[in-house]
Amino acid sequence: MKTNLPSAPVVKSAIVVIVLVLLAYLTMTSPDGSLLSAISTFFIGIFRTVQFFFALIVGLLISLAVLIGIFLAAVYGYRRETAQQMYAGLKKRVVELLVPAFATVRRAWEEQLEIRFSEREGRLRSALMTEMQEGLEPVIQEQGAQQEQLKALHERLAAMEESETAYATPALVQEEIAQGTEVMQFDLKELRTKAAELEQRLGALPVEQQVNELQGRVAGLEGQPQPDTDKLEAKVTELTEQLATLQAELAELQTSGTTASPAPTQVEDAAKHRLFAYVTAAADREKLAELVTATLNKEMTYAQVTDFVIKGMSKDGGKIIAEHPALIKDYIRECRRNA
Repeated sequence: MKTNLPSAPVVKSAIVVIVLVLLAYLTMTSPDGSLLSAISTFFIGIFRTVQFFFALIVGLLISLAVLIGIFLAAVYGYRRETAQQMYAGLKKRVVELLVPAFATVRRAWEEQLEIRFSEREGRLRSALMTEMQEGLEPVIQEQGAQQEQLKALHERLAAMEESETAYATPALVQEEIAQGTEVMQFDLKELRTKAAELEQRLGALPVEQQVNELQGRVAGLEGQPQPDTDKLEAKVTELTEQLATLQAELAELQTSGTTASPAPTQVEDAAKHRLFAYVTAAADREKLAELVTATLNKEMTYAQVTDFVIKGMSKDGGKIIAEHPALIKDYIRECRRNA
C-alpha cells in the first residue's frame, strides 16, 4: 500500500471544496439568493481579507518601530554608548533583512528595463533597416543603370572592333589602292595634256628638248609601281608635290618661251600659277601677289610667309590659301625665282 502520496492534489481539492461551500453558504444567506450576488460577495470578502492583513502588517510594523524607539530611548537615558551600539546593530540587521527584498525589486526592475530596452532596440533596428533599405534602393537602381551603360559600352567596343577588322579586309585595301591609282592617273593624264599643249605652242623653240625631258619624267612617274597600303597617303602627298614642281617648271618654260612679248607684271605672272585656279576673286589675286611681293626682300621661311599671307588675305581667301599649303609654297618659290 502506497503511503507517500503527493499532497498538492489533496490541498487543491480541499481549496475547491471550501470555495464551493462558501459560495453555497453565501448564496443561501444572501437576501435575493442569486449566484452572482454570492460570487460578488465572495470576491469582496477576499479583498477585505487581504486589506485586513495588509493593515495588520502595517500596524504591526509601526507598533514594533514605536516599541523599539521607546526601548532605545530608555537605554539611551541609562547608557548612551549602549544605545548607539544597539541602534547600529538594529540598523545593520534591518538592512540585511531588506537586502533580499531590494535585490528582488532591483532584479525585477532590471528585467523590466532590459525588456523595454530590447523592445526599443528592436524598434530602432527595424526603423534603421527600413531606412537603410529605402536609402539603398536608389543606389541599387543607379548601380543597375551603370551596369547597363557598361554593357552598352562593351557592345559598342565589340562592334567597333568588328568594323575595324572588316575595314582591314583585302577587298577594302585593294579598293583604296585602286582609288589612289585612279587619282594619280588622272593627275598624270592632265599633266601630259598640258605638256602637249605647251609643246604645240612652243613649236620649234629651243626648249623643245626640255619639254621632251619633262614628258619622260612624267612617263617615268606613271610607270612607278603602285604604293603599298601603309604608304599610300605619303606617296600621294609626294606625287602631288612633284606634280606641283613640274607644273612650276612648265610655267617657267612657258614664260621663257614668250620673250618676244612685253614683260608681264607680277600679278599677270601669278595669274598663270595653278594656285589661282582656286583663288578666283580679282581682289584676292592682287592682294596675294602684293603680300608675297612684300616678303621677297625679307628673310622669312615659307611657313612664316604663308602665315603672313593668310592673315593679310580676306576670310575666304585666307581659307583657300590654308587649304593648299603645297601650292602657296610653290608660288612663293616661283616669285622668289622671278625676283
